[in-house]
Amino acid sequence: MALGPAPSTTVETTLYDLVSALCDELEDEEEELILPILVHLLNSGRVKFIDGHRKYTVTCS
Repeated sequence: MALGPAPSTTVETTLYDLVSALCDELEDEEEELILPILVHLLNSGRVKFIDGHRKYTVTCS
């Protein structure tokens, strides 16, 4: 039995709620990972800001 790609799910939420969900999943000593995770999700296109036709670019150095 071959498994295909997982179905895509679209969820609309606020940035605050996304950060809160990440905080709930991470241990206290892992909280420094929140920003890199958010940057990765945004840069990979897995998370997008919805605000009319404007696009946002996020970089982390």
